[in-house]
Amino acid sequence: MNGENFPNDCYIPLDLKSCFEQVRYIDQHLTDYCRLHNIDKTKIQTNTHALKEIVTRIDQRKLYFHIFHNRMHPNEYKMTALLIYWVLKLRPFWIPVRQDFSKTNFEIAANINDNFCVYLFLNTVRTMNPSAYKKITAEYLKELAYSFRFRDLSKESIYLIFDALNNF
Repeated sequence: MNGENFPNDCYIPLDLKSCFEQVRYIDQHLTDYCRLHNIDKTKIQTNTHALKEIVTRIDQRKLYFHIFHNRMHPNEYKMTALLIYWVLKLRPFWIPVRQDFSKTNFEIAANINDNFCVYLFLNTVRTMNPSAYKKITAEYLKELAYSFRFRDLSKESIYLIFDALNNF
């Protein structure tokens, strides 16, 4: 019965050390993304409150899976899907726009969160399913980036994107 198994069925916030470890994990991916795309990471501003919120919400979802999905431990795809979802929702990164920005610089600044999520997506697929990664086309990535920017994607729909590629 719900509530009889405390504290196993209520959320206990992450301790500070665990939270910082997860934030560092996200920051390392951002560093790798910037290096790959020749973006000066020092120009990127970060909303640390939003990052903490992202880490907390992902951690809360782990408990959700445990309780409502028969003690399930989310796989790498689900964890990345959650990270993508919350980065798209909370948009923790931005690059302040200056008057001397070129069109390219403006597009990088305007789409930093969306393109970072495409990077997270590609990196996870490349690691988890190299054969599916090889089949991803530039057109698909363009559509994915568009979807990340302009479409309303739920956590579950992002899970399905990963699931579809996992079955290649």
